[in-house]
Amino acid sequence: AILFMMTFVGMPTVFYGDELGIQGILEEEYRHPMPWNAGDTELRDFFKKAIAMRHELSALRRGDFRMISAEQGSGLLVYGRRLGNQQVTICVNCGQWNTQLPKIEGLSYWVNGLEGDQLLKHGFAVIVDEKY
Repeated sequence: AILFMMTFVGMPTVFYGDELGIQGILEEEYRHPMPWNAGDTELRDFFKKAIAMRHELSALRRGDFRMISAEQGSGLLVYGRRLGNQQVTICVNCGQWNTQLPKIEGLSYWVNGLEGDQLLKHGFAVIVDEKY
């Protein structure tokens, strides 16, 4: 969800504490001082990397959006953002099984769970092509 939010159209919004995994339904559960040196540091690092990627790749901030693949039941979501000569393709496997990616031009920018052309369950790939 974080990767989607940082690569989709519009301004991403992070609620206080989300980056550290703070949870709660009632206000007193989630409205306390920020535990800067505690919480889920792996989640915090993921947020940092996703935010840095959004800053670095201008197509993610101002680029056009194009849906590439979203077949019902496949679990695979593939979309692209383009600005000038930069094409960024985002592939997210929301399914419980591995899936094959379509042919995508470019270099892997950030991947998790990509083996060849197979995206493992819950894996993702951000691919950048600068020759558009």
